[in-house]
Amino acid sequence: YKIGKLKRKKLKVARDKILENALVLFDAYSTKNALLEFDYYNEEGTGLGPTLEFYTLVSQELRSPDKGFWRVGNDNSLFPAPLNPNSVSYTHLTLPTIYSVQISVVAVSLKKKKDQ
Repeated sequence: YKIGKLKRKKLKVARDKILENALVLFDAYSTKNALLEFDYYNEEGTGLGPTLEFYTLVSQELRSPDKGFWRVGNDNSLFPAPLNPNSVSYTHLTLPTIYSVQISVVAVSLKKKKDQ
């Protein structure tokens, strides 16, 4: 039997605030059954290209040691860092929200790889 199609939801994001946008949007849409597509403000282009770029940029931001999510080992490996809630610029979001965004990005990227 056939299950209904997922609704597509197009969202606009700002390149200079990509991680902040991702945290807010994933928190808002985490319980909704929708296929999210991303476009950038003041840019042309829509569909799969900008969406894949969005996930790439978010994953790069999440891996960045200067965001405070990770400690860097002697061999440049990353380990989860204890977060000081006062030092994180995303104080309006909870730590579980930040980690759920990381999990969402990994899940979407695995699904996209499987679909190729």
